[in-house]
Amino acid sequence: MAFQSIQFLLQRVQNRSALRQGLLTAQIIQEAQDWLICLLGEAKILEAHCLSFRGEVLLIECQNSAVAQLIRDRQELLFTYLKEKIPTLPSMRLQTRISPHTHFYAS
Repeated sequence: MAFQSIQFLLQRVQNRSALRQGLLTAQIIQEAQDWLICLLGEAKILEAHCLSFRGEVLLIECQNSAVAQLIRDRQELLFTYLKEKIPTLPSMRLQTRISPHTHFYAS
């Protein structure tokens, strides 16, 4: 029986954990983007884009304050939607950022 060092085993566990976290982050961003499409509709989806999920903060960038306010007003619906889609969803908060010169492309 070959013994492996504890450091090697810890690195394997850490790599799996990082991979799992990366997959969860990608799933959260995709589901949030799908929710934005439902909220805004296909015609206006270019006005907002889910950018990241990091440190329990879901960041959505918007082209104007009206869209940002609409999303903030509906954030509990977003969190409910995400919890239904991803039962292991960690706690999170929403942050919107207004960037009028950014052009989004449909994903």
